[in-house]
Amino acid sequence: MIGRRTRFIERMLHARAVLTLALSAAFSSPSRAQDAGRAASEGGAGAVLLSGERVAGALAGVSDAGLLLAGHDEPLPAYEVQELQFAASSAVSAADFAKEAIVYFHGGEELAARVLDVEEGVARLRLGDDGAPEIRVPVNAIAAFRLREKHDGDDIFDEHLKKEPPEADTLYARRGATLIPATGTFRGIDAAYVRLERGGKPQRLARRLAYGMIFAPVASAQPETDPPAVFTLRGRGQIPAYLAGVDATSAAIRIRLPGAKDEQELAAGAVERIQFASDRIVFLSDLEPAQAVHVPVVGRSIPHAKDRSIAGGPLKLGGREYRRGLGVRSHSRIEYALGGAYARFAAVIGLDDSAGDSTAGRGSVTFIVHADGKELLRREVDSSTNPETISLPMDGVLKLVLEVDFGADRLDLGDHADWASARLTKP
Repeated sequence: MIGRRTRFIERMLHARAVLTLALSAAFSSPSRAQDAGRAASEGGAGAVLLSGERVAGALAGVSDAGLLLAGHDEPLPAYEVQELQFAASSAVSAADFAKEAIVYFHGGEELAARVLDVEEGVARLRLGDDGAPEIRVPVNAIAAFRLREKHDGDDIFDEHLKKEPPEADTLYARRGATLIPATGTFRGIDAAYVRLERGGKPQRLARRLAYGMIFAPVASAQPETDPPAVFTLRGRGQIPAYLAGVDATSAAIRIRLPGAKDEQELAAGAVERIQFASDRIVFLSDLEPAQAVHVPVVGRSIPHAKDRSIAGGPLKLGGREYRRGLGVRSHSRIEYALGGAYARFAAVIGLDDSAGDSTAGRGSVTFIVHADGKELLRREVDSSTNPETISLPMDGVLKLVLEVDFGADRLDLGDHADWASARLTKP
């Protein structure tokens, strides 16, 4: 549900003076060409441009001209930056999303966080156990929240969460081994009770019996002019927010949540990456292909999956999950009519990690990209191949064709291929 991430930074940074903050150590090499591959392989800080190029260096500040990275004299124009990556300062244990409380946002982001209370339309969230950092989020930015771990029989909440938003706020209460939904107007939550107005009468439910809430859309909510960026927090999931600056005194990143007027801080070490919105980026999973074909060796044809692996789980390459992209089987071909409207095509290609779970084998495939009948790329990939970022020119191209053919084994066993973050960039 993400796909338009970058130009808002231009407007946000227009009147901002340079702020300096060394969030983590930068690479010492001054050469972008030498640093390009090292940023990913060494887990270092840096930026990924819309072109697919990687520029190593820790975020050192922001200015009218763009984002300043340590080790580089010139700032990167904000409209060219797709993603900022931050070096890890220490090991962080990942949250167990099946056992912890979860907050769900409208853009599909999920954050492992406990709802401490909700008063006057603002939710106070704790990112972990007692003593962990807290953030404040307008309720209008939240699609749903779960207050406790999942149990057998709780599937109704997940099923309803996947559907269109309800017409009224819906509270899910525990009754024995099942969940019972109750509709009304959400009025708040504290340490003891969840408050819901039903039929014009205030009611409350003991918090210990409440499983979660799914919110109805708020028609009166003022939409933001630009979509937020997506902040990935180490071990905790993701949150939509606007980058408001950096603070050298507190060694923190300043953010503003959608619908909020005030800024707040995130510890720099808590942030893993920031993915920016841009009206220049169109994800292929948002487009309908002109043609899509899969020809299996045996059995039925399997259509490509949007924003999921062909196995049904999240797109995952080399241990990293990607929120957008296409999952396919080998011997597949997908065509897109571009009409000459795009400048580049970029993606991360490889065999999905789920291929290693296949009883049929780990798979091998060949990725092929055609533009107006001209082959631009051919890569043979197997289970030992690292994910590869590709970026190809699309100037004037009318038809883009993505193929995944058989690999060296000439079979489709375990061929769970991913076009992760597959996207087109407008000029």
